[in-house]
Amino acid sequence: MAKKEQLSHDVISFGTVYLDLDFLSFPFVEGIFAHRETVGDQYKLEVGGSAFNFAKICASLGLEVLFVGKIGQDPIGAVLKQIASKGKVHTRFIESRDESTQTNLAAHYVHEDGTSIMTSAGSANQRLSPEDVETAVKEELPKTKYLYLGGGLKLLSLLPSYPQLIEAAKKHGVKVILDHGRVTNLVTEDHKRIIHSIIPDIDIYLPSRDEFLDMWSFSSLEQGLQEMEEKLKGIVVIKDSTNGSHSIENGKTIVVPPVPVTPVNTIGAGDSFNAGFIRADALGIEGLEQKMQFASASAGIKISTNQPPTQEDVQRFVEQYYQ
Repeated sequence: MAKKEQLSHDVISFGTVYLDLDFLSFPFVEGIFAHRETVGDQYKLEVGGSAFNFAKICASLGLEVLFVGKIGQDPIGAVLKQIASKGKVHTRFIESRDESTQTNLAAHYVHEDGTSIMTSAGSANQRLSPEDVETAVKEELPKTKYLYLGGGLKLLSLLPSYPQLIEAAKKHGVKVILDHGRVTNLVTEDHKRIIHSIIPDIDIYLPSRDEFLDMWSFSSLEQGLQEMEEKLKGIVVIKDSTNGSHSIENGKTIVVPPVPVTPVNTIGAGDSFNAGFIRADALGIEGLEQKMQFASASAGIKISTNQPPTQEDVQRFVEQYYQ
């Protein structure tokens, strides 16, 4: 293992980034229809995307985080950079040399009950190349603690770079976190094989229940946890929405119920859980169950307030609901 330089970042995250236009408390019931105008009275403009949201929540929890992503040479990209510069996330935006590349833009219609309709357009995320990522990330690995591989199945072109990134991370003693995302109809068996090949070197694996079962074709969550304990040297924690989170340690299943909150917006729940778990690990919180409780509280705060959780708020929730 190479001697580690003085840390400048706790976490490196890379991947999708969007300029998000969020319509809040939007008055749709069954949907939004053609030739019919639906009008809301609240909106918010911010930088989003699964990987960037994870970075924002890490920063809110007190971690120093660097995000690497791609944008176009367009007005949307300029606004995105301006908004991001006002936040706590350190950024390294790679501007496409192709003038036809458009920064990704997303519109989220969020009902007051927490359900949402999501739309998006743009091409910059899809043009983030393995070379872009490897150059930017490898330069920073000697100065970081965690490498977050999130949403890889959204950017399938980056998957082939994962083994090289993991190898570089291990040389510098960097922990690797994986949340590959949903297994859609675009995911092939070759894509799955890449995930299968790297899993022994993952330190923390954080899929949702459906993502986990679809990726590995397990017949049940219980079977999957038992077999994964044999495959994985690190930790696996399964996010299961209102059923809480599940893990296994020394053959014993661990289940942590969710905090009992009323959701106002469920977007980002998984990212908040992931960031909370990493923060708990970085804080040195002992016990897998206790880390899961911290992560669950982090997600609970996000979905009930639509705001990134702080470390103090999470600790208060843990004391209130788990102790």
